[in-house]
Amino acid sequence: MTRLRSERPAPRPSRGAGPARGVPAFALFCDDSGGERDTLRAAACVSGPAGAVAELERSLRGVLERTGVRELKWSALRTRRERLAAAREFLDLAVAAAAHGRLRVEVLLWRPGRQSAAARSRGEVHRLAPVYGRLWRASLRAWPRGDWSLWPDERTGMPWGGIADGVLGSLGRPAPYGLVVQGASSRDRACVQLADLFAGLCRVEGEAPGTGAAWANRRALRTHLLQACLRRGIPMRRAAGLLASGGRRMKVRLLRRLPARP
Repeated sequence: MTRLRSERPAPRPSRGAGPARGVPAFALFCDDSGGERDTLRAAACVSGPAGAVAELERSLRGVLERTGVRELKWSALRTRRERLAAAREFLDLAVAAAAHGRLRVEVLLWRPGRQSAAARSRGEVHRLAPVYGRLWRASLRAWPRGDWSLWPDERTGMPWGGIADGVLGSLGRPAPYGLVVQGASSRDRACVQLADLFAGLCRVEGEAPGTGAAWANRRALRTHLLQACLRRGIPMRRAAGLLASGGRRMKVRLLRRLPARP
């Protein structure tokens, strides 16, 4: 069953299928990167046991406070040393948590210019909703059964409750999970910033090659992630110029076609 609420009180909150059945045992944060004019787009989520994700959130917050970065956004990650340092620490913390089985990272990539005419004609909400549904369903299946809190980055018009209901419907009846969907501000939730970082990082090769410092720094961050995964025994590699991983705790996949439904 799904319950939808926002971190910011609303006069008329959206209604889901009903209340979640207990205190969520797992938590998931997600965000996307890129637009229809970009070579690559990506959506990413980080998930894990609620206690482990809360601990990671505190550690990420500590990084932001220590480096003086208020919010780590991929779009602003270019040449400022403190932001680049914070990004490296974010990646190190995430890889360490994944290596210890306390976090799962999943990224879906797609090429907007190679989609069918029907897919390109859909509105933004109808393009992204099935992608988020795929991410959520894969995360739910990757962990033991239990109730969840889902924290997507706030986006106007996204039917988060409907996406969650569609995911539950695809998992069979009766629904094996209870879901609480909570729109999250990236400024207030460091784990949303982490999802944004992974989504952006996996798009690096889709950016126009350049010789500037910003592009070089982003490529260096990608190398940092590869080396961190190698040190921790997490399978991560380059495939056709893109990051790719089929590991149990870190998965990066390229979608040939955008799904029409979750």
